[in-house]
Order: sequence, then structure tokens, then C-alpha cells
Amino acid sequence: MNSLKPLYKRIQGSGPRVEALFTSGRRLRRLDARVRALMDPALAPHCRVANLRDQVLVLQADSPAWASRLRFLAPALPGILAPHGIGVKRVEVRIAPPAADPAPPRRPRRRLSQAAAAHLERAAEGIRDPALAAALRRLARRS
Repeated sequence: MNSLKPLYKRIQGSGPRVEALFTSGRRLRRLDARVRALMDPALAPHCRVANLRDQVLVLQADSPAWASRLRFLAPALPGILAPHGIGVKRVEVRIAPPAADPAPPRRPRRRLSQAAAAHLERAAEGIRDPALAAALRRLARRS
């Protein structure tokens, strides 16, 4: 049987490209937490760090309205981030809606009462259509 392992353990030894991708993702996650901690608390939940390459910080906003606020602040961000060890020359802002919420949880199946199940069984006995009788018996088994 295939045992469950954390993703980072499965990736280890997969090759340099996969490990570099995993390391880059971890680095961006840490940078995202640091940058958002320095932002206005109203703005922080609506943006995230997408990339940092060649001293260009790319931020993603979850709507055009928040992107406008970020663009307004972008020229000042390198100066705000520098004292905290985050060296950037320029900030780019992009719009990326948040990931869709997962499907809502399924409602639990309702159970029939014993009395309802008994009525369905009796009804199935009196029906000549075998497919309908079988369907009624399946429904009766939900009790």
C-alpha cells in the first residue's frame, strides 16, 4: 500500500529542477509574509507576492480596486522594504483574482424512517414494473 508522505519528502531526490521549484516556492511564501506584514492591514489581505527577480518585486492584487491602491504605493515600497532587508528597485502590480473556493460540502444523506421504508417495501410488492419495484426497494434500504 502506498503510504502518505508530506510533499516535501516526496520531492526530495526528484531532481534539481523540482527541488529548485520547491525551494523557490518556499522562499516566495516567506517573502510574502514579510512584505504583507509591512503593509497597511486593510491592503495586506488583498495582495500577495508573485515573484522577485532581478530586484523587481511582482505583487498580485485580487481586484482592480486593490491593484490601484498598490500601484499608488508602488514607488514608495522599495524605500519601505529596504530597511527590512528586502532589496527591490521596482514594484510591478498585476491583477489575479483569488483562487475559487472549493466545492461546498455535500449535505449528509437523509435517512428514511422505518415506517416509510416499510410502506415503500409494501408498495414495491404490488408493482408489476420490475425496474420501478427495484428502485423502491433501493430507496427503502436508506432507512
